[in-house]
Order: sequence, then structure tokens, then C-alpha cells
Amino acid sequence: MRQNRDTLYSVAVFDLDAGPVTISLPDTGMRFMSLQIFDEDEYVVEVVYGGSHGYSREKVGTRYMMAAVRTLIDPDDPADAKKVHALQDATHEWAYDRQSAVGKLDKAWDEAQRRDWLMVDMKTDWRIVYPFQK
Repeated sequence: MRQNRDTLYSVAVFDLDAGPVTISLPDTGMRFMSLQIFDEDEYVVEVVYGGSHGYSREKVGTRYMMAAVRTLIDPDDPADAKKVHALQDATHEWAYDRQSAVGKLDKAWDEAQRRDWLMVDMKTDWRIVYPFQK
């Protein structure tokens, strides 16, 4: 995937052994937004536009998956950047934990505790992880 001047990118990597992932894209009206899914070998699994899409290890074919959301922006309009940032914030993956109704992360939580990894919720812990951002 090559970066463009008129496109903002959101990227996430998922361990599908921890459970399936559902990614939801917001309604963007007429603005271009795409979700591109890559397997761990960097092959494109699919490209979709809008809606909610589910991914499992069986569907993707590898343990790890990268999701890249591309959103059109007018690079010369600061007000448009705010609109695109709001769309990026509205794009989300469903949360999984031990009590989730859509998928469990028991194996991942146990492994994180065993390895003494710090687990964060980017929605609530953003300012802790990135204190320099306002």
C-alpha cells in the first residue's frame, strides 16, 4: 500500500488466535473510505466499503491480520481534517475480553499476564499512552 497526499490512514494489527474481529465503518456520505485487509504474508484478503465486516483465522488464512482504513481528505483544508478525524474515530473494532458476547480473549489475557505485558484500552487510556497529545 502506497501513501497518498489526499488520504488519511488508520492501521491496526490483530491476533486472530485470540478470537474473531469485527470492524465497522461509519456512514461517510459521498466521501471515499475503504477497509483493506492483509494477511500476515502481506497478501490482500479483501477490500470493502462501508458496513460491518467479520474476520477469523479461517477467513483470513493466517494468525495475524492487518486492517488499513483509507479516507479521502482535502489536504489544503484544515476544516476537512477535523471531519476526517471524526470519521476515523467512528471507525472501530469490537472489543473482546473474558465477558464479551462476540468473542473471547481468554488465551490472550492469560498470555499477557504470564508475560507481564501492559494491556490498555485505547478509548479510555489514550491520554496515558500518548500524554503529549491534547
